[in-house]
Amino acid sequence: MPNDGSWRGNYLSQPNLFNPDSSGVGLFKIFYDRTDQNGCTITKEVNINIQALPTFYLKDSSTFCTDGGSILLTKELVTTFVPNGSTTTFYINNIQVPENYNLNSLAPNTYNVKAIHQQGECTVSDTGRIHIIAKTTLSLPPNDTVCINDGTFQLTASPTGGSWSGPGVNPATGVIDLNMAKGGVKMYNYVFEKGTSCEVSGSVNIKINDPANNLNIGADTAFCYGPTALALTASPGNGTWNGQGVQPSFGIIDLTQLKTDTTYTYQYCVNDNAISNCQACKEKKITIHSLPQPTFLKDSTNCIGEVITFTNTTPPGSYDPATVSWNFGNGNTSHLDPAVTQSYASKNNYTVALTLKNYNGCSNTYSQTIRVTTKPTIGSNLMLPPVHVHLTL
Repeated sequence: MPNDGSWRGNYLSQPNLFNPDSSGVGLFKIFYDRTDQNGCTITKEVNINIQALPTFYLKDSSTFCTDGGSILLTKELVTTFVPNGSTTTFYINNIQVPENYNLNSLAPNTYNVKAIHQQGECTVSDTGRIHIIAKTTLSLPPNDTVCINDGTFQLTASPTGGSWSGPGVNPATGVIDLNMAKGGVKMYNYVFEKGTSCEVSGSVNIKINDPANNLNIGADTAFCYGPTALALTASPGNGTWNGQGVQPSFGIIDLTQLKTDTTYTYQYCVNDNAISNCQACKEKKITIHSLPQPTFLKDSTNCIGEVITFTNTTPPGSYDPATVSWNFGNGNTSHLDPAVTQSYASKNNYTVALTLKNYNGCSNTYSQTIRVTTKPTIGSNLMLPPVHVHLTL
């Protein structure tokens, strides 16, 4: 464009200088007028776009560790938003380096960093420092064995401030809830400065001994009165029993020491020989049900061919009426209750038995022996007393 014309418009500080400090941000129009030798004037319109100076800052100081691998400098050093389409160039000790920079090339020291940031037509820069230090040496406790009955176990690490992970562990404090972790060998991992170039990590194995693991003493037991001894069983078999009438080492219960219709609790305990005071116990209940006590009465009849009545006099509620069973000793039976009749065809001794069950399923029998005889007869030589007749006129 010929330069023998003149500029006009707002914010011109000199004939040919536009002053953005005065205009501020925005789109502005200015004009260039030129008159040729024939006296003709032409005008050219020019648009000036004034952009805001981008905000761009680096961290004053950043610390990284040796052997930390590659880092993205924009992510690690820049504190302001970096929009798409902008470019940032980094210099470490005045040497240009790529944005994705491998720290392994830097020895422990302090380095000056400069970044030049261009956004549109505007360019800004900022400076900072990075410190390269050696990675911290991680110290963890040795592998250990604990008893689940302790409830908790404290993991320690140096340096502190990292994070634990593993079954039942609190990430911040390193306290293990042993009951949540359960028995067995558990691995616990510790990470310090996770996700940074200074990240260090390690693990420790904790064996949680649980004597109750696979401890089995069977279900609660209830049975009817009769046996005089009961053998309790358990696995593993190296524990001891406690309870009324039981032999601690053998688990044999003297049932004569127990009352019927009473529940007794028996405890079985085993010790973990690998750890002192590490014990687990389980309990089971034993109940001996009493037997029903059947009784019956018969009428006074004892003669052949006559109907004899038997009546169950067992207290109601002490037996299940649906289980009544009569045996009359002559091959006949009945389930009637409470009264039942029977007749006998021949002279003999007969054992009559009444069997009942109670609501616990316990059975008992009561029996009586009866003598069935012939009826008495009147003989032909029977002498009658004399009869006196008084006549009155």
